[in-house]
Amino acid sequence: MSATTFADQPAVDHPPQDRAARFAVLGEYNREAVRDKRTGLVWERSPALEMSDWEMAQRRCSSSHAGGSTDWRVPTVQELATLVEPASIEVKLPLDHPFANVEPSIYWSSTERRGNRAYASFVSFSSGKSATLEKYMPSFVWCVRGGMSEGKAIGQAQ
Repeated sequence: MSATTFADQPAVDHPPQDRAARFAVLGEYNREAVRDKRTGLVWERSPALEMSDWEMAQRRCSSSHAGGSTDWRVPTVQELATLVEPASIEVKLPLDHPFANVEPSIYWSSTERRGNRAYASFVSFSSGKSATLEKYMPSFVWCVRGGMSEGKAIGQAQ
């Protein structure tokens, strides 16, 4: 018997036509990935429930074969923050999300702290905020594809 996470619970009071507005579950990825139509990013539909340090999170994403693709990576803090919906009660995700296994916890980003590379940024899906954490500490990771153009990610300076 598996435990139900907050993200597994269906959104309430949201008409079906609105639920598909922002996110699309991708059949060509065996329904293991979701495109965010607002950002163009493709996210794992169900992030792993195992926590890991930052280095292991990098390896997990770069070796992922979710949906048959091999170009998964750890998102930048700006990319991860695009999923945050501050008004949500439990997990800070938009009501129309199709994700599963998202914990109300912190998720690693690939963004390292300037001046001290022993720290990296995370986004909390319980508070909706971001901060930094020492890389040896355990956290969840949510892999992403796309969004990078000419080495720049969403939110990075030109």
